[in-house]
Amino acid sequence: MSSKLNSRDSRRTQRSEQPTKPQTCTKVISQRDLDSSAHRLSRVPQRFQSKVAQNDKTEPFAVSYFKNNPEEAKDIRSPQEKLNDIELSLSGNQLEPSEKFSLLMQQKALRFLSFGETSKEAFDSYYSLGEFYNQQKRAESALRHLQKAKSLLESSGFQITENEKVLLAVEISEAHIMQNNKSQADESIGPHLSETISDPEIRFKRDFLAARLLSLKCFYKDSLMRYESAINAYLEASCGKSDEIIAQIYLDASKVAKKGNNDSVYNRYVMSAYQIFTEHGNQEMSEELAPQIKSLSSSPQEPLKTDEDFVN
Repeated sequence: MSSKLNSRDSRRTQRSEQPTKPQTCTKVISQRDLDSSAHRLSRVPQRFQSKVAQNDKTEPFAVSYFKNNPEEAKDIRSPQEKLNDIELSLSGNQLEPSEKFSLLMQQKALRFLSFGETSKEAFDSYYSLGEFYNQQKRAESALRHLQKAKSLLESSGFQITENEKVLLAVEISEAHIMQNNKSQADESIGPHLSETISDPEIRFKRDFLAARLLSLKCFYKDSLMRYESAINAYLEASCGKSDEIIAQIYLDASKVAKKGNNDSVYNRYVMSAYQIFTEHGNQEMSEELAPQIKSLSSSPQEPLKTDEDFVN
């Protein structure tokens, strides 16, 4: 009995000392499992995500503002004092685009800090930045800020004046015109075309934009009517002073008159532009227009047609 047990233990010991054969995995992983695994592996673990990105979602604006602008903490002036200085600087006409942009961004940050991100002052900053981008011919950036202003107006409780509504519509239409979106430009400015506007500067902006939009849509007669209204409004705003801006408007209007086969208006506008450029010593433009002046029709000048003439 004992010998059998010893023999059995010996055999068991020998088997345990033999090298173990490698096992072959026979399980087949489906394509679905592979895709699922790849998806899980491609996801960034939560512990590796940017703490800054997480903080941006929860930090108040004031905290992030002073964190990103540490020099502001050393300026002991009140936000309103800083805003007053910025508005004074923005009122200057000799600012470089980069300087103006920097001031507008500072103004926006201080307004957010002082009045909140859904305030009327925040609306003003979005509008001002949109207007700035339009001036720089950056329609996409302009629309982004102007649409934020419009959305803020629609979702918040503050009110704006009718003139401010017109100006917002003008800037939105301007950006759409630059992108050749005539229908969207028309949709924005259309509701304001029949409004009575007492402020000549705002009336000029509306009518000048409407004139250009009508010309793009090949409504040349209607465009000339708006150009005439815009010219009158500009002269009213500038107390009758003729400068090179109005000369350029005359020139633009003359091109519309040419397309509309209105020779008398074309002659008048080209002559007006030429005289103003010459008076202001703009030799380049005077020489450019000289051939057109020589070839002007000798037919007598006729007054610009009235609204009734176009209707009839």
